[in-house]
Amino acid sequence: MRGFRRIIFLTVAVFLFASFRANAAQDPGTSLPDDKKGHQIQVVYVETQSSAGSNYHTNGRVKQWVSEIQSWLKSKTGKELIFDTYQGQLDIAYLKYEGNIDMKNDEDLVRMYQKLNPTNYLGKNLAFIIDQKLSTQGDICGWALLSGGYSLAMPNWPDCIDDDEQGIAAFLGLSSSAGTILHEILHSYGVNHACDSTTTSDLMHGEPECAAAGIAFSYLEKMTFDKSGLNYYGGNKTGVDLKTLRIWSDGSGTTEFLIPPNLQIVPPVTTTTTGTTGKKTINCTKGKVSKKITAKNPKCPKGFKIKI
Repeated sequence: MRGFRRIIFLTVAVFLFASFRANAAQDPGTSLPDDKKGHQIQVVYVETQSSAGSNYHTNGRVKQWVSEIQSWLKSKTGKELIFDTYQGQLDIAYLKYEGNIDMKNDEDLVRMYQKLNPTNYLGKNLAFIIDQKLSTQGDICGWALLSGGYSLAMPNWPDCIDDDEQGIAAFLGLSSSAGTILHEILHSYGVNHACDSTTTSDLMHGEPECAAAGIAFSYLEKMTFDKSGLNYYGGNKTGVDLKTLRIWSDGSGTTEFLIPPNLQIVPPVTTTTTGTTGKKTINCTKGKVSKKITAKNPKCPKGFKIKI
């Protein structure tokens, strides 16, 4: 159970950011067409310089972890998260990174994904699963930028994946890897660690703050999901009430999750020169209304925004 224990040691609030993706039949990094429009979680499998060649993206392991996550959440809340799918199947992006990932360069992955998917990266929460043998961050199995819309899980780092994943899943409800991935995804939505008398077996129990508070994690109970209904599902004591976010496949929730704009690569505004007049044309939109404005220094009318 050493690997599973890392769920309580895994999160570091980082002020960087990262991601990438593709399926076996896809070109590296490119995303398949989305079944649904709007916010969704894009799973990105990344092989690094010290990759173990685990091929979790093609051997069914990643799909199994996501299936575990969805089944477990449904048993706890009656809901499932919105994961990116193509023709009903989990869409897993792929990236080959020429180097190894740590908290200083994870932003590289995000930018690679965004540049390869310039028309559909907006609004996607990127969940990176990193195939990397070299441990660069010590005794952790993943990290996320709090409310940043991205997360990383490192199943190949020492003690981060259990040999008996199915046994752990049967006993606690989630395998070590599935638990790590979900734990970090929830951080990326704004949930911080939960440390009180109701969280001794909670998914979001974390160190070192829980140990400092004298609240040890219990391995004798099944994994719980905000048993109090006050921390992050039904209440927001730890930062956000997930129940209110529109991140669920049933369309529930009242609040859109917005990835901070400073963490997005905004494509440059494109302008078109018309003939030899020196004039430029820009596209302006307001809701469903679109206008083309041509002038030497074109500007959108009041209430309109430049379409990029």
